[in-house]
Amino acid sequence: MVRLSELCFKQGFSINRLIDVGAGYGIFLDEWRKSFPNTSLLAVEPSASLANECRTKGFEIAEDIVENVIGYDDSADLVTCFEVLEHTYSPLNFLFALKKLARPGGLVFISTLGIDGFDLQMLWEKSTQISPPHHINFISINGFKDLFQRAGLVDIKILTPGQLDVDIVRNLARRDASLLSNNRFLYNLLNDDQKSSEFQKFLSENLLSSHVWILGMKPEK
Repeated sequence: MVRLSELCFKQGFSINRLIDVGAGYGIFLDEWRKSFPNTSLLAVEPSASLANECRTKGFEIAEDIVENVIGYDDSADLVTCFEVLEHTYSPLNFLFALKKLARPGGLVFISTLGIDGFDLQMLWEKSTQISPPHHINFISINGFKDLFQRAGLVDIKILTPGQLDVDIVRNLARRDASLLSNNRFLYNLLNDDQKSSEFQKFLSENLLSSHVWILGMKPEK
Protein backbone atom coordinates (compact mmCIF):
# COMPACT_ATOMS: atom_id res chain seq x y z
CA MET A 1 0.00 0.00 0.00
CA VAL A 2 2.79 2.42 0.90
CA ARG A 3 4.68 1.88 -2.34
CA LEU A 4 1.52 2.24 -4.44
CA SER A 5 0.56 5.49 -2.71
CA GLU A 6 4.09 6.79 -3.27
CA LEU A 7 3.83 5.96 -6.99
CA CYS A 8 0.63 8.00 -7.23
CA PHE A 9 1.75 10.93 -5.15
CA LYS A 10 5.10 11.22 -6.93
CA GLN A 11 3.10 11.91 -10.08
CA GLY A 12 1.23 14.68 -8.31
CA PHE A 13 -2.00 12.75 -7.82
CA SER A 14 -4.34 13.47 -4.95
CA ILE A 15 -6.47 10.38 -4.30
CA ASN A 16 -9.87 11.61 -3.14
CA ARG A 17 -11.88 8.67 -4.54
CA LEU A 18 -10.56 5.09 -4.73
CA ILE A 19 -12.35 2.04 -6.13
CA ASP A 20 -10.94 -1.42 -5.37
CA VAL A 21 -12.16 -4.14 -7.74
CA GLY A 22 -12.18 -7.65 -6.33
CA ALA A 23 -11.95 -6.20 -2.85
CA GLY A 24 -12.26 -9.56 -1.06
CA TYR A 25 -12.20 -9.05 2.69
CA GLY A 26 -11.46 -5.34 2.26
CA ILE A 27 -7.90 -5.70 3.54
CA PHE A 28 -6.36 -3.22 1.09
CA LEU A 29 -9.11 -0.65 1.63
CA ASP A 30 -8.77 -1.04 5.38
CA GLU A 31 -5.03 -0.34 5.20
CA TRP A 32 -5.56 2.62 2.87
CA ARG A 33 -8.19 4.10 5.21
CA LYS A 34 -5.77 3.92 8.14
CA SER A 35 -3.24 6.06 6.29
CA PHE A 36 -5.66 8.26 4.32
CA PRO A 37 -8.92 8.45 6.29
CA ASN A 38 -10.41 11.20 4.11
CA THR A 39 -10.41 9.11 0.91
CA SER A 40 -13.83 8.08 -0.38
CA LEU A 41 -13.69 4.29 -0.83
CA LEU A 42 -15.76 1.84 -2.87
CA ALA A 43 -15.38 -1.95 -2.85
CA VAL A 44 -16.44 -3.89 -5.96
CA GLU A 45 -16.93 -7.52 -4.91
CA PRO A 46 -19.22 -10.11 -6.55
CA SER A 47 -19.06 -12.66 -3.71
CA ALA A 48 -21.96 -12.13 -1.30
CA SER A 49 -20.02 -13.37 1.71
CA LEU A 50 -16.98 -11.22 0.97
CA ALA A 51 -19.16 -8.20 0.16
CA ASN A 52 -20.74 -8.61 3.59
CA GLU A 53 -17.28 -8.66 5.16
CA CYS A 54 -16.60 -5.30 3.49
CA ARG A 55 -19.93 -3.95 4.73
CA THR A 56 -19.09 -4.86 8.30
CA LYS A 57 -15.99 -2.68 7.91
CA GLY A 58 -18.13 0.23 6.80
CA PHE A 59 -17.21 0.31 3.11
CA GLU A 60 -19.53 1.32 0.31
CA ILE A 61 -20.18 -1.80 -1.78
CA ALA A 62 -21.01 -2.60 -5.40
CA GLU A 63 -21.86 -6.30 -5.17
CA ASP A 64 -21.35 -7.50 -8.73
CA ILE A 65 -18.66 -8.24 -11.28
CA VAL A 66 -17.05 -5.04 -12.46
CA GLU A 67 -18.37 -5.42 -16.00
CA ASN A 68 -21.93 -5.02 -14.60
CA VAL A 69 -21.26 -2.13 -12.23
CA ILE A 70 -23.12 1.06 -13.14
CA GLY A 71 -23.38 4.48 -11.59
CA TYR A 72 -19.67 5.02 -10.92
CA ASP A 73 -18.28 5.87 -14.35
CA ASP A 74 -15.55 8.53 -14.49
CA SER A 75 -15.53 8.86 -10.71
CA ALA A 76 -12.27 7.48 -9.27
CA ASP A 77 -8.88 9.09 -9.01
CA LEU A 78 -7.47 5.58 -8.59
CA VAL A 79 -8.92 2.17 -9.54
CA THR A 80 -7.07 -0.79 -8.06
CA CYS A 81 -7.31 -4.50 -8.75
CA PHE A 82 -5.13 -7.06 -7.00
CA GLU A 83 -4.57 -10.61 -8.28
CA VAL A 84 -7.72 -10.85 -10.41
CA LEU A 85 -6.57 -10.39 -14.02
CA GLU A 86 -5.08 -13.89 -14.21
CA HIS A 87 -8.55 -15.30 -13.51
CA THR A 88 -10.45 -13.37 -16.19
CA TYR A 89 -11.79 -14.79 -19.44
CA SER A 90 -11.12 -11.58 -21.40
CA PRO A 91 -8.35 -9.41 -19.94
CA LEU A 92 -9.03 -6.61 -22.42
CA ASN A 93 -12.75 -6.39 -21.64
CA PHE A 94 -11.93 -6.52 -17.94
CA LEU A 95 -9.46 -3.67 -18.30
CA PHE A 96 -12.03 -1.60 -20.22
CA ALA A 97 -14.40 -2.10 -17.27
CA LEU A 98 -11.75 -0.83 -14.85
CA LYS A 99 -10.96 2.12 -17.09
CA LYS A 100 -14.58 3.31 -17.21
CA LEU A 101 -14.54 3.75 -13.42
CA ALA A 102 -11.53 6.10 -13.52
CA ARG A 103 -12.03 9.81 -14.05
CA PRO A 104 -10.32 11.41 -17.05
CA GLY A 105 -6.73 11.77 -15.92
CA GLY A 106 -7.24 9.11 -13.26
CA LEU A 107 -5.12 6.01 -12.70
CA VAL A 108 -5.77 2.29 -13.18
CA PHE A 109 -3.55 -0.10 -11.21
CA ILE A 110 -3.36 -3.88 -11.54
CA SER A 111 -1.20 -6.45 -9.78
CA THR A 112 -1.07 -9.92 -11.29
CA LEU A 113 1.19 -12.76 -12.42
CA GLY A 114 3.57 -12.32 -15.35
CA ILE A 115 4.90 -15.20 -17.42
CA ASP A 116 8.37 -13.61 -17.81
CA GLY A 117 8.99 -14.13 -14.08
CA PHE A 118 11.90 -16.29 -12.96
CA ASP A 119 9.91 -18.87 -11.01
CA LEU A 120 7.36 -19.43 -13.78
CA GLN A 121 10.05 -19.69 -16.45
CA MET A 122 12.05 -22.12 -14.32
CA LEU A 123 9.21 -24.32 -13.11
CA TRP A 124 6.77 -24.07 -16.02
CA GLU A 125 4.39 -27.04 -15.83
CA LYS A 126 5.66 -27.82 -12.32
CA SER A 127 4.58 -24.40 -11.05
CA THR A 128 1.61 -24.41 -8.69
CA GLN A 129 0.62 -21.04 -10.15
CA ILE A 130 -0.04 -22.48 -13.61
CA SER A 131 -3.29 -24.14 -12.71
CA PRO A 132 -6.13 -23.77 -15.22
CA PRO A 133 -9.00 -23.09 -14.89
CA HIS A 134 -8.04 -21.27 -11.65
CA HIS A 135 -5.33 -19.20 -13.36
CA ILE A 136 -5.93 -18.88 -17.09
CA ASN A 137 -3.96 -15.81 -18.21
CA PHE A 138 -0.19 -15.41 -18.07
CA ILE A 139 0.92 -12.30 -19.91
CA SER A 140 4.43 -11.10 -20.72
CA ILE A 141 5.83 -7.67 -19.91
CA ASN A 142 5.42 -6.63 -23.54
CA GLY A 143 1.94 -8.12 -23.47
CA PHE A 144 0.97 -5.96 -20.49
CA LYS A 145 2.15 -2.85 -22.32
CA ASP A 146 0.14 -3.82 -25.38
CA LEU A 147 -2.94 -4.67 -23.29
CA PHE A 148 -2.97 -1.29 -21.53
CA GLN A 149 -2.37 0.52 -24.81
CA ARG A 150 -5.23 -1.35 -26.49
CA ALA A 151 -7.47 -0.32 -23.62
CA GLY A 152 -6.59 3.31 -24.35
CA LEU A 153 -4.48 3.91 -21.25
CA VAL A 154 -1.37 6.09 -21.41
CA ASP A 155 1.75 6.84 -19.35
CA ILE A 156 2.09 3.13 -18.59
CA LYS A 157 4.50 2.05 -15.87
CA ILE A 158 5.44 -1.56 -15.11
CA LEU A 159 7.23 -2.85 -12.02
CA THR A 160 8.00 -6.34 -10.76
CA PRO A 161 8.46 -5.86 -7.01
CA GLY A 162 8.17 -9.55 -6.14
CA GLN A 163 10.31 -11.03 -3.37
CA LEU A 164 9.45 -14.74 -3.55
CA ASP A 165 10.68 -16.03 -6.93
CA VAL A 166 13.95 -17.42 -5.59
CA ASP A 167 12.30 -18.98 -2.54
CA ILE A 168 9.63 -20.66 -4.68
CA VAL A 169 12.21 -22.28 -6.97
CA ARG A 170 14.58 -23.17 -4.15
CA ASN A 171 11.85 -24.79 -2.05
CA LEU A 172 10.63 -26.92 -4.92
CA ALA A 173 14.21 -27.91 -5.81
CA ARG A 174 14.68 -29.16 -2.27
CA ARG A 175 11.67 -31.41 -2.71
CA ASP A 176 12.55 -32.42 -6.26
CA ALA A 177 16.31 -32.84 -6.70
CA SER A 178 15.92 -33.35 -10.45
CA LEU A 179 14.83 -29.75 -10.95
CA LEU A 180 18.37 -28.32 -10.78
CA SER A 181 20.36 -31.51 -11.26
CA ASN A 182 21.77 -30.28 -14.59
CA ASN A 183 22.32 -26.69 -13.50
CA ARG A 184 25.12 -26.58 -10.95
CA PHE A 185 25.57 -22.82 -11.33
CA LEU A 186 21.96 -22.04 -10.43
CA TYR A 187 21.92 -24.69 -7.69
CA ASN A 188 24.90 -23.07 -6.00
CA LEU A 189 23.51 -19.57 -6.48
CA LEU A 190 20.13 -20.36 -4.95
CA ASN A 191 21.66 -22.12 -1.97
CA ASP A 192 23.90 -19.20 -1.04
CA ASP A 193 21.79 -16.89 1.14
CA GLN A 194 23.64 -13.70 0.31
CA LYS A 195 23.90 -14.36 -3.42
CA SER A 196 20.30 -15.54 -3.70
CA SER A 197 19.14 -12.38 -1.93
CA GLU A 198 21.06 -10.24 -4.40
CA PHE A 199 19.70 -12.34 -7.26
CA GLN A 200 16.12 -11.74 -6.12
CA LYS A 201 16.84 -8.03 -6.00
CA PHE A 202 18.21 -8.24 -9.55
CA LEU A 203 15.04 -10.01 -10.72
CA SER A 204 12.78 -7.42 -9.11
CA GLU A 205 14.69 -4.48 -10.56
CA ASN A 206 14.85 -5.87 -14.10
CA LEU A 207 11.20 -6.86 -14.70
CA LEU A 208 12.03 -10.52 -14.11
CA SER A 209 9.85 -11.30 -11.10
CA SER A 210 6.51 -13.01 -11.72
CA HIS A 211 4.73 -10.52 -9.43
CA VAL A 212 3.83 -7.63 -11.72
CA TRP A 213 2.41 -4.15 -11.13
CA ILE A 214 0.99 -2.16 -14.04
CA LEU A 215 -0.15 1.45 -13.71
CA GLY A 216 -1.78 3.44 -16.50
CA MET A 217 -3.60 6.73 -16.88
CA LYS A 218 -7.01 7.32 -18.43
CA PRO A 219 -6.50 10.18 -20.92
CA GLU A 220 -8.02 13.55 -20.26
CA LYS A 221 -11.04 14.24 -22.44
